[in-house]
Amino acid sequence: MSIETDTWSLSFTLGEHDLAEILAHLRGRDTASELKIGDFLDAPVRLIKDDEFNDRYFLRASKAGHVLEFVLGADQLAQFTNAMADALDDLTN
Repeated sequence: MSIETDTWSLSFTLGEHDLAEILAHLRGRDTASELKIGDFLDAPVRLIKDDEFNDRYFLRASKAGHVLEFVLGADQLAQFTNAMADALDDLTN
């Protein structure tokens, strides 16, 4: 999976969760605060709900004390959610 914004990009291997589960997490139907969605160079990539702002998530890859973290703010989050919905629609139709 590749995610690109105006200021950053991240490519990683999509994990065992299917797109429907990731989309449910993004739309708030999953009660977990974070979901492992893949791997980046053997580091788990997690999609984490912000507990302060409803319209913000973090993509975080971390291993052995090293951390990469990217913010999905309001507009980026909406674009990411729509892209996930489009990808799921493409795969199921």
